[in-house]
Amino acid sequence: MDEYAPNQRDLKEYTRIISTYLTFIMKEPLHPPGMFVTENQVIFENDGVYYCPAKSQHVLEDLSLCKYCVCKSI
Repeated sequence: MDEYAPNQRDLKEYTRIISTYLTFIMKEPLHPPGMFVTENQVIFENDGVYYCPAKSQHVLEDLSLCKYCVCKSI
């Protein structure tokens, strides 16, 4: 967040609250469907299930939030 929203404490707090709500209450992915992970890989939904092409690469990294995301790995 410091890279994209430097010195914007309120925006960071808003993002934290909304992300928590969408992830744990609404069961939505951490990143929006349609977002490109790479040039030709996109997060998508199929029959109510969300899929992320990058989850398997990042889920075990330190500080990764992927383990909380409802997306399935591809």
